[in-house]
Amino acid sequence: MRPKLTIPGQIKDMKEAGITFDIVSEIEASRYLDNKTYYFRIKAYAKNYEKYKSGEKMGLYINLDFAYLIDLSEIDALLRDLSLKMTTTLEHYLKVKLLSDFNTTYEDGYEIIQELFNMQPELKKQN
Repeated sequence: MRPKLTIPGQIKDMKEAGITFDIVSEIEASRYLDNKTYYFRIKAYAKNYEKYKSGEKMGLYINLDFAYLIDLSEIDALLRDLSLKMTTTLEHYLKVKLLSDFNTTYEDGYEIIQELFNMQPELKKQN
């Protein structure tokens, strides 16, 4: 079981893994970790980077600065926001289309539900 790390401990852990703080200072990284994300999320982006396979730096990340992890985190957030917007837009379109289809038929829906219950009686027990 890994011990809980303070933000300075998180920075130290990343430095020990070969992550540098040249583009983004340790102070800026501390603020980012304190206000924008959490350690395991930002550290997960490091898995996209290669590590030295031999030599004295074996196991350390190659040319990985904390700034690159921030970039990936922000790209991920933008992608999440975009996909959420797309799904809610699609959901709205499908609901409008479904209601439009309902308005062009004389079916009231009760018969469809009854047929569904007849085909799958276990559904009726749940309601």
